[in-house]
Amino acid sequence: MPVVRKFGQRKVVTQVRPSARATNAPGPEVFGAQLGATLSAIGTAGFEQVIKQERQKADELALLQANNKLASWEAKRLLDPDTGALTIKGENSFELPELVGGEFDQVAGEIADGLSTDRQREAFERARSVRKQRLDLQLRRHVFTEMQVFDEQETNASIANDVNDAIAHAGDAEHISEALARIDLVITDHSRRQGISTEATDQRRATARSAVHTGVIERLLAQRQDLKARAYFDETRDQISGSQQAQLERAMEIGSVRGESQRQTDQIMLETETQTEALARAREITDPAVRDATVDRVRQRFARLKQQSLEDREALMIEAANQIDAGGLDSVPPGTLSRLMPAERQSLKRYADPGPVEKAGTNWATYAQLMNQAGTDHLAFAEVNLHKYRHLLADAEFKQLLGIQRSVRDGERNTATKELASFSTIKLEADRSLGVMGIDTSMSSSNKERDKVARFYRRVTDQVELLKQLTGKSPTPLEVRAISDDILMTPITIEGSFGGFFRPGPVRDLTTTAFAIEIGDISAANRTLVEDRLRANGVAVTDDSVMNAFINWQRSIQAPR
Repeated sequence: MPVVRKFGQRKVVTQVRPSARATNAPGPEVFGAQLGATLSAIGTAGFEQVIKQERQKADELALLQANNKLASWEAKRLLDPDTGALTIKGENSFELPELVGGEFDQVAGEIADGLSTDRQREAFERARSVRKQRLDLQLRRHVFTEMQVFDEQETNASIANDVNDAIAHAGDAEHISEALARIDLVITDHSRRQGISTEATDQRRATARSAVHTGVIERLLAQRQDLKARAYFDETRDQISGSQQAQLERAMEIGSVRGESQRQTDQIMLETETQTEALARAREITDPAVRDATVDRVRQRFARLKQQSLEDREALMIEAANQIDAGGLDSVPPGTLSRLMPAERQSLKRYADPGPVEKAGTNWATYAQLMNQAGTDHLAFAEVNLHKYRHLLADAEFKQLLGIQRSVRDGERNTATKELASFSTIKLEADRSLGVMGIDTSMSSSNKERDKVARFYRRVTDQVELLKQLTGKSPTPLEVRAISDDILMTPITIEGSFGGFFRPGPVRDLTTTAFAIEIGDISAANRTLVEDRLRANGVAVTDDSVMNAFINWQRSIQAPR
């Protein structure tokens, strides 16, 4: 079994340490008497630190709020789209640094007054000073840019004014020279203010001078002074840009041709009497362009003379007709009659003393011929003296033709076309109907045939107007064609046509058409009835009105029911 070993005698003994001895009794500090003072000192320092930190926070918040207020004011004052300082342009911006700077100081002062401590005000003052410097720099940059723009605009305006002034006085060399001197001075001063190079200044001066010379030459050409324009161009050619020189050369070529042809035409018109002689002189010119232009001008001059002569005679015809209406043909002065063409004088005599033809009212063949000419050859119609046909036209037709002719002469083709539209449609569709029957509708047919065709046009026109009154609208071409066919092909039986007053002979009925019927086919009794009805309705009694009324009467009573 295990054996516990024994070491013999006790090895450890108790002995007093030599240095361990009691001295004097311990003082209070041994037992922590200084702890309270230490704790007291620590507490006071910590509290002051807390107060300092809180005070710093308050100062920072007050300063942040003050800076935000000033920043908000600054942003609005600079950037507001309606009133912002940076939106103000041109010379209106020049006083902005002082104006806005003063407002900034006022607003900043009001904000500073709202701060509670000197520390806050001192900190805000430092921030305000930095912000104002930045604001002033921003405003002055803006003003500098606007001053440059304003300077450029005013300089350009001054140059443009002097250029226009020189052009307006194209014939005054001294005035042009003064304007050029002012332009040079304005450009030089502008370049000095802006620090522009000599090369750029010279280029701008050359551009302005070229504009002046170009404008002066164009003005002279517009004033038909082609010779002066050429002389001025030759004198200033080296001051005109290359591109402008080419354009001016072409313009002067055109102007020279025009001017020379005008001078040649004036001389030819002074030295000749007839158009034939004048044209022969014009064709002797050697320069092709001038020759062609002169020939055209001579023709135009004689055309204007012819038109003026026509208008003068028309005025005389109107004056003479008014005198005839007031006191007969004898009241027209011989001097007036002597200035008229023979056909015009004869027309006045027939107007003063109408025969059977004139008393019948409008001659529909004449009316149709004139209306057709107005629609197919308006230039020739414009030269027709309608007063020659006054005795053959009733007031309504005469005034209608005068109105169409006036529109053609005044260049109002649309108005004339509208006036002719109804007649053109009626003539076209009536001619188709007549053509089917083999009837010649050309103006070269016999007088008797032309009169029949013209009366047929008139009957179709009457029916078209009647249909227009009933429906309130213009008939279509197909409806006009139907009216033409109906008038042309519907038979009319005239009872007792022969043996009447107009054609003595055996009494018997006649079956015919509205186109073929003649005034002699109407019996005396029927004519008397028609004339009485016309007078009762206030319609002038003429062969034409009797024929129309009789045909309409017969068609109405013989129409199938």
